Amino acid sequence: MTTRSDVRFMADGGIELGAWLFLPASARLPSPAITMAHGYAGVREHGIAKFAEAFADAGFVVLLHDHRTFGVSGGEPRQDVDPWRQIADWRRAISYLESRPEVDSSRIGGRGPGASRPAARRSLAWTPARPPRIAPRTRATFTSSHSATTRHGKTP
Repeated sequence: MTTRSDVRFMADGGIELGAWLFLPASARLPSPAITMAHGYAGVREHGIAKFAEAFADAGFVVLLHDHRTFGVSGGEPRQDVDPWRQIADWRRAISYLESRPEVDSSRIGGRGPGASRPAARRSLAWTPARPPRIAPRTRATFTSSHSATTRHGKTP
C-alpha cells in the first residue's frame, strides 16, 4: 500500500513549501521519482493526488508540492502567480528528492498538468550556465492530464 506523508522543504528566500510525499509499498529502493505540482494557481488538493498515487503504486516516489503563496506553502502576497519563482521552487523540489534515501537521484522526472508543464520542463532543463539536474543518460518526460486522456482514453 502506498503511503502519503506531509513534508516541508525550503525554497529561495526562506520560503517553506508544503508537499505530500508518496512512497511506494513494494518498490526496490532506491526508486525513480517524479516531482509534481498543479497549474499556476492550483493546489495539491485539486485532483492530481490520484495521479501521484497511481505513479507510487507503479513503484515511483512522488513529491506533490504547492507552489509558494498557494495552499500550505508559505510566501506573501498570497495567491500571487510568479512563473519564474515557481520554476525555482520546482528546482528546490528536485533537490529535496535528491536528498531522500528512497530516491535514485539519477532517475527523477516531472509531471506538470496543464499550465504547469512548461515550468516543470524548464526546471529540469539544461542551460550552458547551469549543469543539468538530471543525469545526461536520463530523459525527463512530462505529461499532462489532457495528453494522458487523449492517448490512453482514460485517467488513473
